[in-house]
Amino acid sequence: MIKTRDDLQDCLDKDKRALGVKKSRPSIIGDEVWKFEIALRMDEFYRNTQKNKLAGLFWKWRHKQLGLKLGFSIPCNCFGGAENKSLWSDCSASVGKNWRMV
Repeated sequence: MIKTRDDLQDCLDKDKRALGVKKSRPSIIGDEVWKFEIALRMDEFYRNTQKNKLAGLFWKWRHKQLGLKLGFSIPCNCFGGAENKSLWSDCSASVGKNWRMV
């Protein structure tokens, strides 16, 4: 669960490393999965902290739009850390830090 900016940055860095990305920012065209993961983490952060309602609504919308575009259905707070999120999950699923799909 992402509660602070440090937790958010840590998760974003782990996600970036898990994708094998060397760049500092996603490209304007492409990098859709990375953009989705950023939107997912930002949505989680604003839902958990309730800091800025407008930014929270934007990231909720962005997360939903990218999920629809890519065919992903990953709700907030299902995954902790930087796991390989290549499988569909529902809201009742809670996956730990070091899970592996075999």
